[in-house]
Amino acid sequence: MNTTALGLYFWALSGLLILMMVWEHHRKAHDLLSLRNLFLVGFIVFQLSSAAVSLYLDDFGNYRVRYPRQAGLQFAVMCTVFVLVFLWAYRQGWIVRWLAGKLPQTTAAPTGFFLLTMGMILTLVGIVLRMALQVSLLAILANYAAIGFAAIACGLVGWVWGRRLLNPAMILVGLLIVVVNLANAVWGEFGRRPLIAVFGALIWGMYYSYWRYLPLSRLLYRLAVVSIGPLIVVALFTSVRTSSERERTAQEHLQAVVHSGQVGEGMWQLLSGQGTAAAAMWVIENYPERFEYRHLMTLWYTVAIDIPRAWWPDKPLPLSKLIPQQAKIRNVDWRSLTLPPGIVGNAAGEGGWYALVTYAIFLGLFVRFFDQLVQNTLSSPFVVLAVGSALGQILGLARGDPSLFVNIFLFTFASAGICMVTVGKLLQGMGWVGQAVQSR
Repeated sequence: MNTTALGLYFWALSGLLILMMVWEHHRKAHDLLSLRNLFLVGFIVFQLSSAAVSLYLDDFGNYRVRYPRQAGLQFAVMCTVFVLVFLWAYRQGWIVRWLAGKLPQTTAAPTGFFLLTMGMILTLVGIVLRMALQVSLLAILANYAAIGFAAIACGLVGWVWGRRLLNPAMILVGLLIVVVNLANAVWGEFGRRPLIAVFGALIWGMYYSYWRYLPLSRLLYRLAVVSIGPLIVVALFTSVRTSSERERTAQEHLQAVVHSGQVGEGMWQLLSGQGTAAAAMWVIENYPERFEYRHLMTLWYTVAIDIPRAWWPDKPLPLSKLIPQQAKIRNVDWRSLTLPPGIVGNAAGEGGWYALVTYAIFLGLFVRFFDQLVQNTLSSPFVVLAVGSALGQILGLARGDPSLFVNIFLFTFASAGICMVTVGKLLQGMGWVGQAVQSR
């Protein structure tokens, strides 16, 4: 199989996964919007589509892949195995389905006015957390919580707005809350995940409040219309990202987008997965022949990452921090540059096939746990929106660093979830209990 055929295979596998998502929703077997499907979309972008572009165009960027056909073929097999094992583990849901039922839950469903008021309050809380608590480790955690609250504020807007898209008052209030939280989310941020978190939570709220009960054609139409704006913004943001501009303010981000942003360039960077698969194929060629396996480092680092380097100066580095130097990427700062090879690339450098299966099972169960939480509380926005408070981390999980993204998601969910469930329990005690529009 030549590299062109391999590229076509990756695009074909991407198409099959997309068709599976749509078909399962049509059969009422699985929600079109879920953490599982968001992870798969990220996997398509950063592993499958990224590989297709590199192989089809024979362009591996800064990576010297000596034998593209062999590396591409092994990567294709590893991606296929990963997807199959991930979906199997997700479907089985050992233990995590039971665990999801043990977490505190609420069925409170207050009025739209209350939800919008709560959205405004969370917007202010998010701003205070971003601006006021800027002290060492506390600042990092406050930042994660702030973006989570900003996302939930937009999710609350979506929960109300989804039922009345063309209401002028709703449009005015909704856009105001969203714009303020967008500015807060991108302030001082280099990554796109906070941006995606805010937009994603808005659409997540719209979907779970009402859209999931619509016929498939109407659902897809609304998703397409509402997603156009966020997709253009993310593409513009992507087109002006450079490693030398990590400390931009929100105003500087806006200026860069206005003066230099290009939608087409940003879309192409998104489609190509920013060379993630090329890095993975480089890892396949060089591990363990040139560099020793770092067995299950991603899984181990998911726990170790929470230990500050000030306490553990010799703490090992993730694979993404080693690749720039190992691959001898020129004209960059090896100390600051991060080049993740994606979840399959991580497995290739951390044990090979057994690591691939281990990571697929772990992520399948991880995602299933939170999807189960949503299914257990569909009638109430509180748990549903807490799960949707860090969707950018889930979308980027297939690229990485997986250890970091898992930790950020868990912390954001925990901080947001405690707040939301507490409010929900108080309202439930007052008798504000709702029912889903219809069962699925």
